Amino acid sequence: MINNALQQMIVTHYGDTQWGRIKLEAGVDVDGFVSMHSYPDQITYDIVGHAATILSVPATSLLEEVGEYWIIHTAQVGYGDMLNMVGDNLVDFMKNLNAMHSRLSHMFPSMIIPTFEISDVTDRSMIVHYKSTRQGLEYMVIGLIRGLGKKFELDCDIRMTDAELFEGSSQKFEVTW
Repeated sequence: MINNALQQMIVTHYGDTQWGRIKLEAGVDVDGFVSMHSYPDQITYDIVGHAATILSVPATSLLEEVGEYWIIHTAQVGYGDMLNMVGDNLVDFMKNLNAMHSRLSHMFPSMIIPTFEISDVTDRSMIVHYKSTRQGLEYMVIGLIRGLGKKFELDCDIRMTDAELFEGSSQKFEVTW
């Protein structure tokens, strides 16, 4: 899903020509990514790295952009009904995200799915604990949360705090709205 969203976001925001350059430089020999197909993580890292260079945009900003794009555009087209069942507000959605991921992992066993835990919930904030066996996608989570905020008509401020001990990637995000 990540590579498909990357491609769609780059084509939409930067154009087909730039996507073609990025794909060529990254050595990606795929015309289009299949949404529910697993690809090696190195493809994602190569696309982001080359896109950052070619587009003169920091890789972290690209990951945030693709996370938000995925929620606002990609997910609404292909997964809108499923997303609407996860929760009708940001906190409930985040609390139910692992259950949705669990259902997806049964349908697509090769998917590498992160986990999310929510703590310190108030009427204007929460802490999101993110854990993944994949490295380097924390900034995409910022974009995903920002996109979810927009979905629920909230202007979210997301601040990455300290990483938590975990083999792989683990991060804490303070989310306020």
